[in-house]
Amino acid sequence: MSETYDVNRLPGSGNMSASDKRYLYSRENMNKDRGQHQRMIKVILIVFFIILFLCVLYWAKLIKNRKGLDTWLGEYTYSEEFEHNNGESGYWVGYDIIIYKVDSKYYAELRGDGWFLQTKSLAYINGDKSSINIFFKETLPGDSLYGIVERYEEDTLMVTLTQQDGQLYSEWYALRQEHPVLCEDKGKIEGIYFVN
Repeated sequence: MSETYDVNRLPGSGNMSASDKRYLYSRENMNKDRGQHQRMIKVILIVFFIILFLCVLYWAKLIKNRKGLDTWLGEYTYSEEFEHNNGESGYWVGYDIIIYKVDSKYYAELRGDGWFLQTKSLAYINGDKSSINIFFKETLPGDSLYGIVERYEEDTLMVTLTQQDGQLYSEWYALRQEHPVLCEDKGKIEGIYFVN
């Protein structure tokens, strides 16, 4: 199919042959197309650099948070003695949370020991330098349920630790189910329990 040109639209068309007019008309269209392509390339480059900038911001924040998690490395303990129902002797429970790093990932080993309590779990950590969430990963050897059933579903939130005003606050979630006294409390369990 051949194109038709309006040769009378071209400047100076009165002195030109029809083939010259078609040539000038096609050059004019090529210049318009080239300008459109250049604008499209500029838009694509701008979008690319915006996406690249957002990715750099995201990774910088992620690296900053990971470095902040290094402040949590160590062992946290909580123990308490409770009076027995008969009032004669007390019973003791204790918990240890050991936070460590493997490569660039942060983990915690949670151990519970004491009256009707023998737990040992592996967990992973999310958070920053001021607050962390500890999520269940798997039941470990040494737990009374090991080899029988997982103590919790994977990714269950166990406990949250928060540094505030020089104190370590904790909010108990699934971990409360292990505690012989706190498990009976229906309200929110938060306060200063663990020490470093």
